[in-house]
Amino acid sequence: MSWIIFCILGAAALTVGVVLSVLIVTKRIKNSKLSNAFNALAIGVAASGFLLALPVHFYQFSGEFIDYIKTILLAFNSVMKLFVVDFDYFDFTGKVLAETIWVQKTYAVLTAALCVTAPALTFGFILSLFKNLSARLKYFFSYFKDVYIFSELNEKSIALAADLKKNHPRAVIVFTDVFEQDEERVFELTEEAKTIGAICFKNDILSLHFNRHSKNRQLYFFTIGENETENVEQSLKLIAKYGDMPNTHLYVFSTQLETELLLTNTKKSGMKVRRINQA
Repeated sequence: MSWIIFCILGAAALTVGVVLSVLIVTKRIKNSKLSNAFNALAIGVAASGFLLALPVHFYQFSGEFIDYIKTILLAFNSVMKLFVVDFDYFDFTGKVLAETIWVQKTYAVLTAALCVTAPALTFGFILSLFKNLSARLKYFFSYFKDVYIFSELNEKSIALAADLKKNHPRAVIVFTDVFEQDEERVFELTEEAKTIGAICFKNDILSLHFNRHSKNRQLYFFTIGENETENVEQSLKLIAKYGDMPNTHLYVFSTQLETELLLTNTKKSGMKVRRINQA
């Protein structure tokens, strides 16, 4: 295995991960549940660590076929150690037997960068889990309250939510598909949501389960995203999921008249559906 090739591949994987995460943060690539800055960087770090570890472990064996399997498994093991802060930097770099000085130095720098970035990503993931668990617990304790659930956190939804909270202070406000970013406007919206005591989920409105709720209290869904087509698609899936629940209401924000016809012809036995034409 060529040290130079895997050194270049490892550097390229990390660079791609960093570039993709920056493009997502700067909105040049659409942020979503799967393609977000955290995932892009984590995959880049993991791929880089795996590629750098392959020749390090390969040269510990004699080169038989079974040794290739051992090499791959140990490379995965090195990646896991990176993320759980059990990685020995000096032992790893000491096994880099490349004859070219720049390859050795590049290995040392890349490995140091991975040793810092991977644990930071692990900490961020654990923190995110706690935040999501906190949101789920808050919703669990809202079992006997009316709940207003918004498909997106934006200027329209926060304004409507604030007004609803003002007129119905005991109600619970829920925002879904909320990504915490450094962008000033997104940060301001998140802070406004916290001000009114809203529960914020990173998950999409369709991936969460809101049917565990008292039948004597009301659930109000608002598909209020900037993309009207997505609003309609989400609405149809919400009807399929919660349409039999008589205590549910769905407000679809769409200026398209066809939307009303589509929703009218959709089978639903309990849910009350209304189209909101903002104009």
